[in-house]
Amino acid sequence: MNKNKPEDLAKLENVFRSALCLIHPTQKDMTPLVIVEAGYFGVPTIAPAKFGIPEMIIDGETGFIIDELSSDLIADKVSKILNSNGNKMFRKKTREHFIKNFTWEQVGKTTQIEIEKLNR
Repeated sequence: MNKNKPEDLAKLENVFRSALCLIHPTQKDMTPLVIVEAGYFGVPTIAPAKFGIPEMIIDGETGFIIDELSSDLIADKVSKILNSNGNKMFRKKTREHFIKNFTWEQVGKTTQIEIEKLNR
C-alpha cells in the first residue's frame, strides 16, 4: 500500500482500526515505525526484545516484548491480549502511550531537551 494515495491510506487505517494486535517478528528493523503507526490506533504489538523495540513497547501494557520468535510464545501473548477485557485495556493504554510519547511534536521536544542537557 502506498500511504500517499488516499484510498490506500484509508485501507491501512481500517486494518489498524480492526486489528487485534500487531505481530512484528523482525530480525533487523532498528526502529519499526509500523509499531508507532499501529499504536496511534491503539493496536498493541508483540515483537522481539531487540534494537529500539523495548523502548517503544511497555511490556504487558502496550503489547509484549518476547525473547525469542516462537509460535508458542507468540500464541501465549496473543491469548493474553484476547483475554484482557475484550482487548480494551491494551487498546486504551497503547493509544495513550503512543500519542503521549511518539508524535512528531513530542519526539522533537524530547530531542531538544536532550540536546540542551548536552550543552550544559
